[in-house]
Amino acid sequence: MFKPRPDVGNYRDSLRPFNDLIEKRCPEQKRVLRPKGDGLSSSEIEPTQTQIVEEPMPPVYHSPTMTGDTQEEGSSSELALSESGDSLDNIVIVELPSSDLVCKVCGVRPGKITQVARHYATQHKKFLVKYSCRKCGRSNENSHSISCHIPKCQGIIDREEVAQLDHRCSSCEASFATESGLSQHKRHVHPTERNLERIETVHAKRVKGGATALWSEEEIRELLRLSEVYAGERYIHASAWQNQCPGAGEIEKACEKPHKSNYNRRNARGDANATSSGGNRREAEGEGELSQFGGSGDWSRFNDGLDELIEKVSEGLKRKLGGGEARRERAGNAGGGAARVFKNSTERRSAVKRESYRRHQMMYAKDPAKLASEILDGMENAKCPIQLSEVHAVFKDGWERNVDFRGLGRFAATGGADNECFTEAISAETVKENLGQIKRNTAPGPDRITRQMLSDWDPSGEKLERLYTAWMVAGVVPKAFKECRTTLIPKSTSKEALEEVGNWRPITIGSLILRLFSKIMAERLARACPINPRQRGFISAPGCAENLKVLQGLIGHCKKERSQLAVVFVDFARAFDSISHEHILSALGQRQLDQHVIKLIQSAYVDCVTRIIMDGAKSPDILMKVGVKQGDSMSPILFNLAMDPLIQSLENLGSGYKIGGSSVTTLAFADDLVLLSSSWDGMRSNIALLDEFCERTGLRVQSRKCHGFLIRRGATSYTVNDCSPWDLGGEPIHLIEPHEVEKYLGVKVNPWVGITKPDLNSQLGEWVTRIGGAPLKPYQKVGLLNDFAIPRLIYLADHCDLKGVTLATLDGTIRRAVKGWLHLPLSTCGGLLYSRVQDGGLGILKLEALVPSIQARRLYRLLGSEDEIMNQIMTVMDGRSEFARMWCIAGGDPGAIPPVCAVQERETATQRKGPVPCDWRQEEKRAWCNLPVQGRWVEVFDKDRISSAWMRNPERAGFKQRHYIAALQLRANVYPTREALARGRTKVWAKCRRCAAPLESCSHILGQCPSVQSSRIKRHNKMCALLAQEAERYGWTVIREPRISGPLGELRLPDLVLSKGNSALVIDVTVRFEYEARSLEKAAEEKVAYYAPYESQIAALVGAERVQVFGFPVGARGKWPSCNNHVLSEIGLGPARAKYFGGLCGRRALLYSLDVLRDFGRPDHLQGR
Repeated sequence: MFKPRPDVGNYRDSLRPFNDLIEKRCPEQKRVLRPKGDGLSSSEIEPTQTQIVEEPMPPVYHSPTMTGDTQEEGSSSELALSESGDSLDNIVIVELPSSDLVCKVCGVRPGKITQVARHYATQHKKFLVKYSCRKCGRSNENSHSISCHIPKCQGIIDREEVAQLDHRCSSCEASFATESGLSQHKRHVHPTERNLERIETVHAKRVKGGATALWSEEEIRELLRLSEVYAGERYIHASAWQNQCPGAGEIEKACEKPHKSNYNRRNARGDANATSSGGNRREAEGEGELSQFGGSGDWSRFNDGLDELIEKVSEGLKRKLGGGEARRERAGNAGGGAARVFKNSTERRSAVKRESYRRHQMMYAKDPAKLASEILDGMENAKCPIQLSEVHAVFKDGWERNVDFRGLGRFAATGGADNECFTEAISAETVKENLGQIKRNTAPGPDRITRQMLSDWDPSGEKLERLYTAWMVAGVVPKAFKECRTTLIPKSTSKEALEEVGNWRPITIGSLILRLFSKIMAERLARACPINPRQRGFISAPGCAENLKVLQGLIGHCKKERSQLAVVFVDFARAFDSISHEHILSALGQRQLDQHVIKLIQSAYVDCVTRIIMDGAKSPDILMKVGVKQGDSMSPILFNLAMDPLIQSLENLGSGYKIGGSSVTTLAFADDLVLLSSSWDGMRSNIALLDEFCERTGLRVQSRKCHGFLIRRGATSYTVNDCSPWDLGGEPIHLIEPHEVEKYLGVKVNPWVGITKPDLNSQLGEWVTRIGGAPLKPYQKVGLLNDFAIPRLIYLADHCDLKGVTLATLDGTIRRAVKGWLHLPLSTCGGLLYSRVQDGGLGILKLEALVPSIQARRLYRLLGSEDEIMNQIMTVMDGRSEFARMWCIAGGDPGAIPPVCAVQERETATQRKGPVPCDWRQEEKRAWCNLPVQGRWVEVFDKDRISSAWMRNPERAGFKQRHYIAALQLRANVYPTREALARGRTKVWAKCRRCAAPLESCSHILGQCPSVQSSRIKRHNKMCALLAQEAERYGWTVIREPRISGPLGELRLPDLVLSKGNSALVIDVTVRFEYEARSLEKAAEEKVAYYAPYESQIAALVGAERVQVFGFPVGARGKWPSCNNHVLSEIGLGPARAKYFGGLCGRRALLYSLDVLRDFGRPDHLQGR
């Protein structure tokens, strides 16, 4: 039966702890040899074989399983039976973990480990069952003990490695890798010795002393010295602390205006107090020096100690604002919980889903743009897969390298700088304005100072005004704010491409205080140093639109005129990160910028350091000797000014393409450079200029990423690339073939057709699938699609000139996705989706209407451009006719096409942005209102922000998703009543299923059907209680449903009678379905007419001299009528509170109406009424 293995060397000793028990019961047993690996496979041993033993022993066998003659590979457990003559003569070993637990005695699969234990205990009592760990062999009769051990098991420990561990126990031979492990060992194994060690530790602390241990000997000597300096003064400890640690008090004094009387007394005292107090005293009195800086002061009167004072104040400000936040961050990141152990795969999958849902909900609330980027790009939790050390080495080599800058030579930028832009001091209003323009959730720098912290610390902007003025006076930026942090964002969505460091863009973020200063300086620098009009990056004009239009126009012009056009797309190697500081300063010097301003700009980069942050880990400091910080407001304008000599030289010395009497050689958008020429030789000369510029400045061009093409006149038409490639940087560049494309400014350019049309249908379908599969709520999916996915399509649809058929197809995909997520019928009208939120719609973008409008406005702006080349292109391409055509396509009136004027002649904002051809959203609402079924009574919600505020963010309004979906169905009149379900059939199918009414509609159920009358009464009572509670908050005494008898004995029961002093208000609440625009106002008038004759009886009831009667109607679909505002005003609510309460009443009425509809569909509710 037994088949011995020929190679016994493949076996290893597998002494298990349970072998001790076997040896005790069977003294002749020494050890068991097992094959290497976790289990016995079918190729190694048969099910009923006896294992090899070195010495004779009772047979150890495997019983047959349910699978037949062979044991399954990787079987879940192992059975060893020993016959020793004892009372308990068999042992079963169950190895864990296992995915298939089989009883090795009878072959039954009991199920989970707890059921296995119960099975052995009840069915095989004569066996001793031991549970063993597969990794290390540890065993125990308690299965729960092994189950808890498995997640923490580290396998079999090598005794030689144990002997080399650093922490050895003094009481035994055990060794441990950590102090914590040794401590736990002593606590459990040697409690007495551990207790003695603790006692010795306590005594040692007592010997050292208490308060004295907080100070070093050097600090004690310094405190004694300061005590002598400040002898006889009050608040000696505060003075000494301010001297040693310029913190909160110093910052407040340095950045606030001193009181005039204190300032005069300080000047009157002269130097007497300063002399008596010594040097430290004089320094303490100098804390308020920054308060003397102002816009009209004489800056030359300040001494040479200004730099030190700025550094001192900046350090204190950094500690004051950023220290606490940094401590909180460190505390929050310290430690972490142990990894959770799951019982089975189902529990693990459920936990993963819950965690994914929790993460998506947090990201949607905190940063929906980041969440949308992850979902749409398919890069959830995108992290750089490259090691931090490798990334650090790459950027360290780039930023700390010495660039061989040889001067600009013949590359000169013409035009001087307007230094008058820097003579005006920075005002508090400028600080507040620029701080307000920064996003609230903008990332803080390493000092953790946020926008809110700056606003709270300096709400008026006066403190930062004095701080920045001091920087400008001294011409220095304090070192305290030059520490930065760099994060990496992916340039590509390809996982293979992201394996390279070059496909990750570094974003360097400094202190928000310095970034705010850079923002102010950048605006002044842009006004002082205008750049060449061929550079369209980081300017107020639509740079992308202009460059793409010029490129498309030149391609069309050369083909029409049968002339030559040479185009080369230049790719600089990390231009922002490799441009030298000497290059920037030389370019500023060419412009004759004030040397003091140049010194200030230079100071911002001297000793500037950054750290790369990846997944919470930080790299060592990197000194930024080259490059500009991508994340600083001044960086774009500095880069443009550094590249301006190249652009101007290419325009003046290069060979460009002539069109309409003008010549164009370059199209620049930041570091995206396109060279143009009318011949192959002309392009070669342009490339020679570019190579010379790069050689002098240290910039590098990636030749393998540079592409070009040459369109040349053919026999009857034109040819593409009928030439040899140009050499750029010593290497030939790739020529774009007619079937190839090159990506430029987000679109794909082809020499055969120009700008190609993208396949947006596939892209949109992929995005819809990703959003639909994300763990988000229905309204959140709609929000991501409308706010982030569709805008991505607009840019391509606009500049690639997609036609109406393609746009309509895209809109169809969007409509189906939105209706599916919101559980709306496919027959739901587009008005609900496209109308404005304030008009009762969802505000979804409609590409078929929006894109033509955007194109018409873009053409209007381009026709009035200040750029001469742009004007030539629009003239050659007949831009006015194209604008008129797009105006009509966008729905504009053909007889009201606006005249085109230059930018400087446009006075209004509408003229500057371009006139809107048609209000397409209003047209969608008008079409919605004209529908016979879904459009009934929707006009009552026009321009009503209060009644429709819940539609964009239902969670903020307190709606659950089922309420939100049902409310949308009710708004569009597609709630599944028989009226809606019988659409397209005879009215016989629309009869009310609960009463004899001929039409089961929403208005019938919410206002008339007797089957849910009790539900409507509950709705009415809840609205009364809501208004009564609000009245009581404002001090009114509320009487609910008082019995008022008339002169003829008739009985009246007004809902609420409010009394306060000599005034009384009679309010009767009603919830009505909104049939028309004034239906609710008419209901209020009916209530007034009904209760007005009984004012005297009510006055006598509450003892009031003045009685007013009001109706309080609320729409069943959430409409809040403006007539109720007068009621709230009489109660005492202010405008803001009245607006909030009005929205609350509308939402509550809508939710209570949904309860009525729910009860209508419940048979059990009808049976219990």
